[in-house]
Amino acid sequence: MADAITVQHLVVRRGRRTILHDFSVALPKGKVTAIIGPNGCGKSTFLKAVNCMIPAASGSIRLGQREVHDFSRKALSREMAFLTQTHDVPP
Repeated sequence: MADAITVQHLVVRRGRRTILHDFSVALPKGKVTAIIGPNGCGKSTFLKAVNCMIPAASGSIRLGQREVHDFSRKALSREMAFLTQTHDVPP
């Protein structure tokens, strides 16, 4: 089974602080995946980077065979949705 989302060597920074450093994961298609961890470990940052709500400093985020940044906002929203606990509005 192909992976739905593949993240390789993701680095996300907020200001001068590195939140995710060299993070890689493959999320399988057709499966439910839970992302768990303590407060402040980067769970929401990871999800926001995958949805292009915040920029990645480096690394690759692929939806199927395409980089998520190659999708228009409208095309990406047809492929995946993300509901935050706060009212973050994508650009």
